[in-house]
Amino acid sequence: MPYAGIVLVLKEYQPGPRLTPGTGLFASNALPLPIAREQFDPRCLQVVRPDQAGFQHFFTAAGRTFCLYAVIKGLIGHPRAARKARDQVGHLNRILASLQLDPSP
Repeated sequence: MPYAGIVLVLKEYQPGPRLTPGTGLFASNALPLPIAREQFDPRCLQVVRPDQAGFQHFFTAAGRTFCLYAVIKGLIGHPRAARKARDQVGHLNRILASLQLDPSP
């Protein structure tokens, strides 16, 4: 991933006997927007990579279950890290704010 890059994954999970929308891990009913830079942490990465930080949130929207996973790069030890991180997270928040999730048919 290039410096100042963003990875955004929105994974949908299919409900079943052990996964009920709106309960347990999926109890949250919305994305926590806006996401703050401080919510990104290197320990949230599924695979730790130098100079990257991740954010993960499970939720239910429109009766559907999702996990939002985001990674930003270029934050640690760089002189313009704080400004660049705000820019990256700002872009991410604008993308997520435009997201519309319709109920399953």
